[in-house]
Amino acid sequence: MEEPKKTSLFNSDIDQLYRVLVQIRDIEKRMVSLRWNFWRGVVYGLGFFVGSVLLTALLVYGLSNLNLNGDSSFGRFIQNIAEQVQQFRN
Repeated sequence: MEEPKKTSLFNSDIDQLYRVLVQIRDIEKRMVSLRWNFWRGVVYGLGFFVGSVLLTALLVYGLSNLNLNGDSSFGRFIQNIAEQVQQFRN
């Protein structure tokens, strides 16, 4: 009669150990996922910043080289931007 009791205790211990191992595996997956999402966000933010700077620089460079006369309001606007960029450079 003593033998079935030991077997059931052993089985319950194995079941409990299995549940703990599954929990540890799930926690590890979440940690890897968090780490991956963090680095993905850092790279995304850096790429967004560099891309925005490059597009703005190209836009200002292109607009400053249009050589528009100051007769139209758009031409005056572009000249003001170009002058402010020149002042900012100096």
